[in-house]
Amino acid sequence: MKELGYVCLRCRVGLLAAASRTRASCQPTLSSSSSSSSSSSSSSNRYTTAAALDTPSRHDASQPARHNKSAPPPTHRGKREARPRSMVATRTRRGNGTPTDGSSSLAMFNSIVNSPRKTATPAAVDPTAGSPASSPWLVKDVAKLQDMIERHGRTAADSFTFFEQLIYPQIVEAGDSVPGFVVHQLDNIFMRRLCLEKIQNLEPAKLPPVTRISEILLQLGILRPPVWSSLMLSLLQRICQLSTSPTDYTSIEAYETAMAGREVLLQDLTGAWVPFLTLRTSDPSLGDQAQPDPSLLHAVKPRYQPLQKKVAALYPNFAWPSMLNPALVVLATHLLLTDPVNQNHSFGEQASQYTQIMSGPLTESRPSVVRDFKYTLERYPELSRYLESRLVDHNKSHTSSKSVSTWKAGSPDTALNVQHQLEVAVRARNLEDMKKAWWNFWGEEAVADAPRALELAKHPKTFDHFILAFMGIRQSALAINVWERMQEVGLKPTIRTWTAMIQGCTNARNPDGIKTVWDRLAKSGVKLDTTAWTARISGLIISGDPDAGIRALDEMAQRWRDRDEPGNASIAIQPTIEPVNAALVNLLRLERLSSARKVLTWAAKQSISPDIYTFNTMLRSIIRSGQTDEIAGVFAMMKAANIEADAATLTILLDDALSNVGAQDPAQQVAIVTKIIADMRATGVHANMKMYAKMIYVLLRDGDATADAVKAVLAHIWGAGLELTSHIYTMLAEHYFARDPPDAQAVTSLIENRRLCENKSIDRIFWERVIRGYCYAGETDRARDIFDRNFRTGTTITFSTLHDLLQALVEAGQMQAAAELVVTAREIKEVDELGRDGKVQPRFWKHRFWHLANRHGLLGDELRAYAATL
Repeated sequence: MKELGYVCLRCRVGLLAAASRTRASCQPTLSSSSSSSSSSSSSSNRYTTAAALDTPSRHDASQPARHNKSAPPPTHRGKREARPRSMVATRTRRGNGTPTDGSSSLAMFNSIVNSPRKTATPAAVDPTAGSPASSPWLVKDVAKLQDMIERHGRTAADSFTFFEQLIYPQIVEAGDSVPGFVVHQLDNIFMRRLCLEKIQNLEPAKLPPVTRISEILLQLGILRPPVWSSLMLSLLQRICQLSTSPTDYTSIEAYETAMAGREVLLQDLTGAWVPFLTLRTSDPSLGDQAQPDPSLLHAVKPRYQPLQKKVAALYPNFAWPSMLNPALVVLATHLLLTDPVNQNHSFGEQASQYTQIMSGPLTESRPSVVRDFKYTLERYPELSRYLESRLVDHNKSHTSSKSVSTWKAGSPDTALNVQHQLEVAVRARNLEDMKKAWWNFWGEEAVADAPRALELAKHPKTFDHFILAFMGIRQSALAINVWERMQEVGLKPTIRTWTAMIQGCTNARNPDGIKTVWDRLAKSGVKLDTTAWTARISGLIISGDPDAGIRALDEMAQRWRDRDEPGNASIAIQPTIEPVNAALVNLLRLERLSSARKVLTWAAKQSISPDIYTFNTMLRSIIRSGQTDEIAGVFAMMKAANIEADAATLTILLDDALSNVGAQDPAQQVAIVTKIIADMRATGVHANMKMYAKMIYVLLRDGDATADAVKAVLAHIWGAGLELTSHIYTMLAEHYFARDPPDAQAVTSLIENRRLCENKSIDRIFWERVIRGYCYAGETDRARDIFDRNFRTGTTITFSTLHDLLQALVEAGQMQAAAELVVTAREIKEVDELGRDGKVQPRFWKHRFWHLANRHGLLGDELRAYAATL
């Protein structure tokens, strides 16, 4: 993974393995308190026209970590990978040296100037400097730690800060030079006590997580199966003790907090495996390894070996009887991480990689049963009960399971991960993250070599996704650049690629762009399909030209009638219900009711039969207009047409089903919600996130009166292995802010418990609502912190939110912060408000935000002079 700030599980395994083998001067990857911190920032490059793609500048800034005088100088983790100068590597020549001037788009890209990439280099190390281990500091500090524990009665938890800040950095710096007696002393007086205290109580804040303890044990070379597995079993026991049933909690906040705490423990569980995995002598998931002798492949039937022996085979340095508890940890971890209730975005990737790494021992051993670990499980009753409940289903699929093929980090085989990264960036409208996603997909080389080009050519849809993404934010030059890269690897633009261009113009609300792309598509000779026609029709309506969309629908029918004419061979497609539905739903959104009726009449004349989407659109319009007495008539038409209701139909009707739920007692509320979901499943319809969001929205209209029903819905979501969407989080936050008085602390707990600041799938709408809610509740500092975290780097934000934040800062007397906000607002909003001429439009300065800033003297002479020039 090349994404900055994130290291995947497999990469972390490799890094820790290197640290364990060499005891070099780099600190463990997962270390937080003892590692030197560095950050890189790049100037925000924003483009609005093809001509703006000229020499974007980048610079790297690093900040050395502070360290205690008694600690050795900070070490570096190695050379930082160089980032490409621009999102799409620019080419001026192909592999044979021939200039690529064959098209106007390539000629445009030839004008881009490449600047040398800057690579961070490790700090120079003086080879003549003495090792910290040879000085008395380390021995003295260890003696002082022993004195703290044995003479002054300090616990390991109380002494951990001293160890972490003074002793551990010296150990890392010394590497193999640490005297054996020092390691032995630390093991006896400190680490064993630390592990024992952690096993007895996982909760105290002074105790480090199991992941951190495992890293330290690995660094000291004393990570042994018995102690480590005891830590892990205690962690597993604690996870199983936390109920996932909402009825066991008194409020929504208590339930959500417990689930968030459970998720933290699960993440610690996954992270703690990383150091232990590095002790293996070989790992097929980490790269090249010697292939086994083919004659030995069938010498033993591994399926009938116990899991303990299969795990022990990975750790030949340990006696296989000592691997009983680690085998239990392997099994329990696998069951937990594959349990649907635990599968969500926050640790899903690590969990999937863990299960991939351990799939060999699990699939090649005989199915495990609880009695295999009887004596150990007597000390962990909740874990034992969980294993009994899960092993039956696990063993059913065990014999038919197949090992998962590995993928090489950074190769196009990670296209799905890249697409997810791109989707997150698109939701945040973050151009820089879109560029990072492209780099992760294409690679850092300007020109793909032959093997990589062959691999890239296997993922045409990923290219289409990038074209759609860049067109959606009016970055047409970057979209065309991706188009050119497709051709370089031997891919020809398909109708799907053209459709992505049209959809991108739609997302950018650019009707002229849709017309331009369509004209070129019609002349290209590419065979059109219904999807392309539908994208054109709906795109024109959505982009603000509904009449042009209706004319395009009629043109579709006309082209089909004249399909025998030579010019219509690749264009003519028979009209179907899909473009009719697209036109219908978007016309109704614009409240063009008369136009919608004309479309339905037109479809009838064309002998186009309606489908469930047509009826759902009609139902939605009827409910919004309050004409609920016509619902029965719509269902009668559906029955006559032999069309059954689907999930969308039921979602539309939730308003009616849940309209009076707040008047019921809590038990009846839960029963109603449960029955609705059961009825959906009975008809073959499974609730999706939109349906859950609709249920929560309807329930929260009654405030805290429906708290039990909301908890029941949340339980169904998490029970299905799903994670709350930004929409649901937004509704919960608004619900807390709507209390009298506003419950800002509940929102803060929601953000902290679910670690939403680290969740890139949370969209800007949530954060804007939180900022405005904090301002309303008088929590100005928290509102400002959220802004700094999520918007100061250039993410789009509305003027209304900026206005509310500025008003709150002024009322709180934070005038310096208010002045900084005004400057930042200009930097952010100018990019959003650029016109087609590449200039800021005069209406930009008419918003009340600027009037408020001017009224309090926050514009400054420079800004006022700049505004006067527009």
